[in-house]
Amino acid sequence: MNIYVATKFEDGHFAKKVMAQLKEQGHHITHDWTNENSDGLEGEELAAYLLKCANADLKGVQDCDLLLLLNHPHGKGMFTELGFAIALKKEILVVRPKVAHNIFFHMEKTTRVETIEEALKLTSNWTLLD
Repeated sequence: MNIYVATKFEDGHFAKKVMAQLKEQGHHITHDWTNENSDGLEGEELAAYLLKCANADLKGVQDCDLLLLLNHPHGKGMFTELGFAIALKKEILVVRPKVAHNIFFHMEKTTRVETIEEALKLTSNWTLLD
């Protein structure tokens, strides 16, 4: 299955570990954003790099079967990815929905679990709805 992992950018180290576990289950990660780094870039070069990253993130969501959202109380971009996944009618798995509750966690095709262990157990034998 094709999976996109979304969370707060600063939690990339945790997302990278989760992505590795998903790969071990045989899944494909549609975009690994954890290595993106704009340090030292300025002006037009920075703007071009950030646009490239944003487009790659959206392409990752577009290409996924499942968006795995590692919820964070201070997340920002992850909610853009969530909205895009909802608009595309993707399946969504939200981890820690109570950490920062969002009304959109109750959309169709959305599953909520409290722990990453529960999420990984579900993804090990996930059956797509469509």
